[in-house]
Amino acid sequence: MSKKVNIRLVTNKIKDWGREYLYSLAGLVYPSACHLCKNELHSDESLVCSICWQEIAGIEPIYHSELMLINEIPIYGIFSLAMHQEKTQELVHLIKYENLQLLAERWITVCADRLDKLKDLPIDFIVPVPLHHARRRERSYDQALVISRAVAKIIGKKVETKAIRRCRNTKQMVNLAGRERLNNVLDAFSSYPEVELKGARVLLVDDVYTTGATTSQSAKALYAEGALQVYVFSMTRAMGS
Repeated sequence: MSKKVNIRLVTNKIKDWGREYLYSLAGLVYPSACHLCKNELHSDESLVCSICWQEIAGIEPIYHSELMLINEIPIYGIFSLAMHQEKTQELVHLIKYENLQLLAERWITVCADRLDKLKDLPIDFIVPVPLHHARRRERSYDQALVISRAVAKIIGKKVETKAIRRCRNTKQMVNLAGRERLNNVLDAFSSYPEVELKGARVLLVDDVYTTGATTSQSAKALYAEGALQVYVFSMTRAMGS
């Protein structure tokens, strides 16, 4: 990793901590409410109350361990921390659009004992589903990378950011459904020559698993360079997917 990239990561981290500090400081002057239940936060709480974290920690993860074809691409297992609804949906929104990256780390941390199945997977490294460079400049961060690093701390695997790239800037998926989602990301990913993927077992990470369009096309790029198996992890999973 270059010195320039290291500086950027540190700068983003400082910004994230600073943002949370300002939220906490504002709470000393104005009544501060939990972003999920809207109840008032205690002085030792920030952004999300302990009761909501306890509730989230108690949600049973969704795990499908059998080999399946997603848009004709083999996926060897899909693990999601929760269904994409109510509080978990709001958490993803805060992480993805409000740049509250520390919430991703806390979410993974409070659910650490639920990740045993991930520890048992025969994976070689973790790969975040990449943003296009234009989208990353616009947001100044990559939520899938943040989630990947939090997962890596728990399961002890390396995060590989140079395995695949998004080679074209696709539309936002939120207003697309079914075949439109797949068409939007069809062949939108390619591999980097720097990373040896032959025979690798990869855990592909994203924030939300909906139809599998994005993950299947990301996996397709990994398989094209010789990956042996691809597993999928997401924070939430859409109802009916």
